[in-house]
Amino acid sequence: MVTLLSSLLGLVSSLFPHIVSYFKDRADKKHELNIMNLQLKSAKMNIEDRQLVLESKENLKQIDKIYKNHDTKIPFIEGYKQCVMPTIALTLLFLYVIMEFLYFFSFMYGHELRQQEVLHLLWTDEDQAFFCCILSYYFGAKSFKKI
Repeated sequence: MVTLLSSLLGLVSSLFPHIVSYFKDRADKKHELNIMNLQLKSAKMNIEDRQLVLESKENLKQIDKIYKNHDTKIPFIEGYKQCVMPTIALTLLFLYVIMEFLYFFSFMYGHELRQQEVLHLLWTDEDQAFFCCILSYYFGAKSFKKI
């Protein structure tokens, strides 16, 4: 009886390494499948990244072509291109100053107000914000060009 039990135990114990290797092989194959799926995802992402890089290179080439066509090589025109925004801003500022002078004279001569009251009516918070906006824009633009 002991012989029979020992032979049965030997048979079962001889199956034990095969059972362990079966589960280990199964886990290895599952791990390899996960790695392959990750590699596929990575390859897809690389393809998308390459497409984005190619598209951005094409966009940069188009921008370079546009700017090359934009240069006239005429000094007067090139200089005036730099003056367009300041010209517009200074023109608007000049019109604003003329409008303020007209208000000043109409208040001074049309109403019986003192000069301090008229100046208080003309220089409001909106006027301060207007001038601060223009000044900070130009000084900021100068500073950021240096960076």
